[in-house]
Amino acid sequence: MTAAANPETADGRWRQFAAGLPALLLAVAGVETYRGFGALPVTGAVIVQVLGLAGGALACAGVLRSSRRVTAAGLLIFAAACLTGALLPALGGWHGGPVWPVGGVWLLVFAVHGAASGARTVADGAVIGAAAAFAFGSLLPAAVDEPGLSAYLVPVGAALAVAVYLGNRSRRENDRLRAVAARVRESERTAMAHELHDRVAHEVAGIAVLTQAGLAVGRSDIDLLDRIGASAARALADIRSMVEVLRDSTAGGPALTPSGTDAASLADLVDTFADSSPAPVRVAIDDDLGADVPGVVYLAAHRILSESLTNVRRHAASAAEVSVGVRRDGAVLVVEVSNPLADGPEQSVGAGPGSGSGVRGMAERAAAVGGTAEIGADGDRWRVRAMLPVPEGTRR
Repeated sequence: MTAAANPETADGRWRQFAAGLPALLLAVAGVETYRGFGALPVTGAVIVQVLGLAGGALACAGVLRSSRRVTAAGLLIFAAACLTGALLPALGGWHGGPVWPVGGVWLLVFAVHGAASGARTVADGAVIGAAAAFAFGSLLPAAVDEPGLSAYLVPVGAALAVAVYLGNRSRRENDRLRAVAARVRESERTAMAHELHDRVAHEVAGIAVLTQAGLAVGRSDIDLLDRIGASAARALADIRSMVEVLRDSTAGGPALTPSGTDAASLADLVDTFADSSPAPVRVAIDDDLGADVPGVVYLAAHRILSESLTNVRRHAASAAEVSVGVRRDGAVLVVEVSNPLADGPEQSVGAGPGSGSGVRGMAERAAAVGGTAEIGADGDRWRVRAMLPVPEGTRR
């Protein structure tokens, strides 16, 4: 059973006040009705009301602290108050009929609400049923002795019904909020994983290819080392900025405001790949892709293009050639990357095998902007073709 209200919060303090003050006033009123009947009835009324308040308060505390043991102890004390109030008229010299622990009843109404707010198991339902039964049944001895008091059964029953209804509604809303929070956290983790994979993996794969190319031909010149160092620096910068975002939720960074949201970034990405690729790269990027392409579409294109080129480095480092194209086809931005399929295992290894998350990520990137991505063998070539729609009426 979960806590319905944290007593340390302002809302929790307000609920304590709303429950405690009326309960105290009702208990005083309950004692006041026996004034004039003598010392014994007044003393008995005080005992019953104090026991009722103690039991109701303990039951509320048990619900708030998710302790069924404390809740049960409170209900037992309240039951003792009810039993005492029912048996007092049997004493000699008693006047005024059975005592109803009205103050404790008010507290039990709040306990029922709190228990319904956090109900999860059959045991929680038993707590709700027991508290409601004690609150409603505590009036019965007094109502039997004085039929006029039976009119109070209606408001007590109504209060318990409202408490259960509001508690259940609060529980459903809390469950919904927790589910939303879980989905948001999962979405953030997925987005961060995409950013790390798309941005950092691209640079690291480039480092691996450059290093293997240098070892293969015996090169150790400064230009090659400069390229490796530049790729490593970019990868480290991306990792550092993403770590800062993870540490500080208010910080900006690539995971929240990513690069790659314009046409120039696509050309820069391909140029960087071509500089380090051992294979010839045929590039066909339209000079004018249109001023109406939103940044989010460019971002999807950039990430799909980056992953495609990373896969070329990883799986087809010695391909005869690589073709890269970005063009506008009406209201669709088309991104295409292809390379010949390997004839056999003799094709040189690139950056190593992947996990398959990149292919899934490309499809998800395209779907996120309402597009599609076709990835796989097409004749004697491996081809990635992404169709990214450009919404009508957009202006960057």
